[in-house]
Order: sequence, then structure tokens, then C-alpha cells
Amino acid sequence: MPWDPDSKVFTCYAENPPVRKKTYRTHKLTVTYPPQPPTILGYEEGTPLRVGQLQTFNCVALGGNPPANLKWYRGDREDPTLFIIDKVRIPPANVTITVNPCDPKAGDEGQGQKRDLPAVTNNVTIRVRHKPEFPDPYQRVDVIEGMNATINVSVNAYPNVAWFSWTKDSTLIPPVSEIDDHNHRVMSSGAVLYILNIARKDGGTYVCMAENEEGTSNATIILNVRVWEY
Repeated sequence: MPWDPDSKVFTCYAENPPVRKKTYRTHKLTVTYPPQPPTILGYEEGTPLRVGQLQTFNCVALGGNPPANLKWYRGDREDPTLFIIDKVRIPPANVTITVNPCDPKAGDEGQGQKRDLPAVTNNVTIRVRHKPEFPDPYQRVDVIEGMNATINVSVNAYPNVAWFSWTKDSTLIPPVSEIDDHNHRVMSSGAVLYILNIARKDGGTYVCMAENEEGTSNATIILNVRVWEY
């Protein structure tokens, strides 16, 4: 029998001198304990990745009796497609992959009972570089003639958007920072479009362009001017 450092064999002998008969009973004691915290190899945290890049992660967990089962988690959800070594196509978002060595379930080979050992975890947060993305790239907005309107579009990007521009019918809408008079009714500031005292001619198609180091994206706003009914 190979030597197992996690198991010890104890033997109790009983002997009756008159009849010189010896009996004994042997008991094997196995010590269970959790593994060491796992290590995630293949990625240095803080190093940006790009959308579409192929990245390999390697999880190593040492020690533990019984040996640890490794489970990958993406955020707080287990991902059965990730196991030990996995190549992940990077999505345009920040992803946390957590390695969670869990105890083998009751009934697994080599176990006579369920072992309630604590799990140990390690995680890495990935910063993914991607061009700006508009969650809702095509919107229809109703406004009322004679009122003011503030139209704000949502955009996600890493690194942050460095430059915004708004146009209507290919005509650039000036940003607030470049306006030095009070004659402009339509102006922009980043991802926000301002229209004062809305007129019917303000209806139409507006395009917001966002740009960072990774690329450029557009969002289209269809502005419908409604007449106030008295």
C-alpha cells in the first residue's frame, strides 16, 4: 500500500495470556483540510485587453485533501465552460473571473461521507479596452413646440470618450464651450443635446458621435416636434 501522508493507521491489540490468543482491530483515520488559495496565471491585473483578443487563464490550486474541484465564476455566476485552462473571447465589458475550489460531493470515489470544508477563492478583474458603445443607438424622442428639451444619450467606453460631436443633417451643432453669444437655441455638451424654445424646424434626425482611442460610434436621435394643444 503506498504511503499516504494524509492518513494514519491505528491498531488496537487484545491478548488473553491463559489461552495465548491475540485479537486486534485496525482503524484508518484520514485527515481532511482545504486547499491553499488558488493562483490565476496568464494575466497581470491592470493590463488592459482589447475586444476580440484571445486570452488564456490558468488556475492552479495546491494541497487539500481530498483534492479540490476547480470551478470558474464569471461575476457571481458559475460558468461551466471555464475549467482549469480556458480561452475566453473578450466581450466589451469588465469581467471578473473567480476560481472557486469546491469540495467533492458526497459519494465521490474515495469518500465515505460529505466533507464540509471551507472553499478558498481568488479573482482577477479584467479591464477591456473598447470603442464607445451606445446601449440604445437608435431613439425616437417626442418634444413639444415652444418648450425646452435636454436629450442625454448613454454611452459606455474604455478608456473614456475623449471627443463628442453632434450633427443635424450633416451640420455641426456647436458645443456650449464654443458659444460666445445668446443667439444659439441648439447646442451640445458631451453626450447631451440642448434645444431652447423648440420650433417645428428643429424636428429631424440628430447624430451623436463618440470617439476614444479604440474607435468611433454613432447614435441616431429622431426628434419629433409635437404642437401644444390648448
